[in-house]
Amino acid sequence: MLSSNLRLIAGKPALLRVYLVGGQGGPSADVYVGATFKGSLSFKGPPTPPTTQPGAGDLSQTYTATLPADWVTSGLEVRLYADPSKSSVAQPSNPRWAQGRRST
Repeated sequence: MLSSNLRLIAGKPALLRVYLVGGQGGPSADVYVGATFKGSLSFKGPPTPPTTQPGAGDLSQTYTATLPADWVTSGLEVRLYADPSKSSVAQPSNPRWAQGRRST
């Protein structure tokens, strides 16, 4: 499930945190700004996904990746996959932007 209340600030790096249960290997993600492919994210996390839902505060059982600041801009889309081979697609995420904040 992807959070629908994400708020990002353009030009600032953003941490992507993924809760993944079961499966083979960790998640992967491709990042687009509009129709332009920016790159793929490398996730850090446990060597194999946990078999039960980790608690919200248990960082050791979740996967994280950082979106570089220059990728965080209007039109950002993160395509999240449940495995490194990109065979299990999660819905794309189009985050909302914090109002009134601009990068300098």
